[in-house]
Amino acid sequence: MITTNVDGIGPFEIPVRQEGTPDYLSTIETDVDLGILSRSRVIASVNDDRRDDPRTMWDLILWDESIEYDFVGNFTGTGNKFCCKLYTEPIRQNDDNEYFLPNGTYTVTPETANPENPDLYYVAGEMEQGKWGYSHPAFPTGTWYIRMANDEVTGDVCISGGTLTVTRSGEEYTMTFDLTSDAGRKVTGSYRGTLKITAQ
Repeated sequence: MITTNVDGIGPFEIPVRQEGTPDYLSTIETDVDLGILSRSRVIASVNDDRRDDPRTMWDLILWDESIEYDFVGNFTGTGNKFCCKLYTEPIRQNDDNEYFLPNGTYTVTPETANPENPDLYYVAGEMEQGKWGYSHPAFPTGTWYIRMANDEVTGDVCISGGTLTVTRSGEEYTMTFDLTSDAGRKVTGSYRGTLKITAQ
């Protein structure tokens, strides 16, 4: 409503239509093909003398050859990056400090409290659904795809459903992505190569 300070002119009512905020977090609203990712940073939260969890969390960041990571926290370049947290049966620390991500199909699952253990939100075989986090987009919360160009993030996809299938032969892994975004689009691709795994 616009009014003026001149008698006889106005007020004028001007209708305005504006799109509302989408009900999803993804900024990329199309299908995404990750291609073949081949680089990794994986942290396994294995059980030890201080931790005795009923499942082991694996924090994976996978990216392609055209992105560089300085292992301090900086990703640079142009390409595709995939981040997820998934859960396996409990794995205990070993003297060789050698760990392998178990074969299997992991299903994206929303965070749900366990009535028997309120602090346990996920169980073996599940992946965290993506959600907003303070360290986004360098280290997103849950499962996300991040697109980069010239050292800058140019778009992202919050993963809300689907599966990740892991197959290991010796130290070589093949992972197949069959996922969906919170905007209802497909996210597909694969990872092939070894995994750089660190126990936490």
